[in-house]
Amino acid sequence: MSDEKKETETVGRLIGYVRTEAGARDGDVQRWRLEKSGCELIYTDADASGNDKSRPELAEAMNQLRAGDTLVVWKWERLTLDVLHALELNDAAQKCGARLWSLCEPFDARTPTGKMLMSTAVSFAWYESVMGDKELSVPPYAPLRLGQMC
Repeated sequence: MSDEKKETETVGRLIGYVRTEAGARDGDVQRWRLEKSGCELIYTDADASGNDKSRPELAEAMNQLRAGDTLVVWKWERLTLDVLHALELNDAAQKCGARLWSLCEPFDARTPTGKMLMSTAVSFAWYESVMGDKELSVPPYAPLRLGQMC
């Protein structure tokens, strides 16, 4: 017999978190996906910016986490648009023995690679939020010929 102790991961609850921005209509889609993934509880911050760190329902969802629990979001960008905040939330979850999980970007944020990928996903989401259609729009002074300087 082996004297090695097998590490077992406690399987806890799946707790969902939904964040919608003002005018957004994806809240029902997020909630539906979280319900289908088996989330027992779902917290929702409606009309909330991803840049705002003070979201009462996110705070409550984080307070509910216990060892073995998983806080599930549809996409990392629904959690936050701030990389440092994402890492802080991830560290807080890990300290109580829980973890964060994205349904669309399924990598383990407890690992160094997972943290890097989560940070990258949040960073791209932030970039998209601040750029909007800026890169796609043509300024009124756009050059008429290729090679002409702007």
